[in-house]
Amino acid sequence: MDRRTFLSTAATLAAATAARTRAAVAPNLAWAGEVGLTTSSIFRQMTPGRADRHVGWLDLPKVMRDELGMRVLDFNSGSFASLEPGQLDKFRAALDAAGCVVSNVKVNTTVLGVKVQDLSIESPDRAVREAALTRYRDWITAAHHVGARWVRPFPADVRPDLPLLAEGLGRLADMADGRHMAVLLENAGWMAADADAIPRVVAAVGGRVGAQPDTGSWESPALREAGLRKAFPFAVSCDFKVGRLGPNGVHAAYDLKRCFDLGWQAGFRGPWVIEHAGENTRELFRELLWIRDQLKAWISAAGR
Repeated sequence: MDRRTFLSTAATLAAATAARTRAAVAPNLAWAGEVGLTTSSIFRQMTPGRADRHVGWLDLPKVMRDELGMRVLDFNSGSFASLEPGQLDKFRAALDAAGCVVSNVKVNTTVLGVKVQDLSIESPDRAVREAALTRYRDWITAAHHVGARWVRPFPADVRPDLPLLAEGLGRLADMADGRHMAVLLENAGWMAADADAIPRVVAAVGGRVGAQPDTGSWESPALREAGLRKAFPFAVSCDFKVGRLGPNGVHAAYDLKRCFDLGWQAGFRGPWVIEHAGENTRELFRELLWIRDQLKAWISAAGR
């Protein structure tokens, strides 16, 4: 084989491998164009005494439908009132009654800044890893119970040993596969400081995990641009994080439309899951509706 043929063949195989990797966790085409909400947006409202209005978890689907006009919920683990099957059944019934769905369950290690569980699947200590995997099994079971398609484990704060992380994620993927679910990566923890983290970890696990890029969780503007560009080809969901809004919806922290464009150019089509919090519920809901309508307008314009 001459050099030109060799290089051409290698490039073809590399492209085919990349395409298979990107497609390993398939998007839910039914959610293309959907704009949803992550429950971290209203964690104050869901915690008694933290805001001017309380929204119980069984009331949330109806609030989503009637007040926010959205149906896709990205559920943080701290938003679960219970993992007891009977309570999960009640929540699933409330979702069904409101025509809402849970897309993803983000399993976090802290609630309101307090550490509540150790989920170190990449720990050098095998006993710690096994205990974390057992706990994740419980969360995957609960996520399946409420109809979630994906589950997101929380990354370590310190860059882990990649083979250990890959082994742990592979075992989580096995658990999720058994429930017809998949595991997603998010640029939190150590991944927020590395634009290459998501594609590198996806490759290490043989493409068995997908991504939910967070538009806000990057340590610098340069990392945001590079990180989103590299993560979006693996994305099946997006945590569309929006900070403080100024007059006329000005978002001084970074360019929201640019974040959307990076996802669209990579072929990502949704769901776009809003993260934007506040204590004044009326103001929060008004801003959530504004963000929703911006995304809807961008989707409509891009689709033409």
